[in-house]
Amino acid sequence: MRTTLTLDPDVAAMLKKRVAKGDVSMKEAVNDAMRRGLTAGAERRNKRFVQRLMPPGEWLIDINNNAAIWESFDREDYGDLSRREPSNSGD
Repeated sequence: MRTTLTLDPDVAAMLKKRVAKGDVSMKEAVNDAMRRGLTAGAERRNKRFVQRLMPPGEWLIDINNNAAIWESFDREDYGDLSRREPSNSGD
């Protein structure tokens, strides 16, 4: 297929640099770059997203005890709960 393309200056410079090495023609350089660019996009779209989960570890409060949950929000050291031992106050 024969067509006319208007290339951005930076793209033209990269193609000229590749052709100047002497290993490919302008046609081969353009076709190779287009082929790589178009297939790379398709590979990204077909890649399946996988959510990685971390184990939750120890509970900081007893989640079955509503009073303990509400009490934890009222505490001044709310930000420090991650350093405390789990509470067993609802048993």
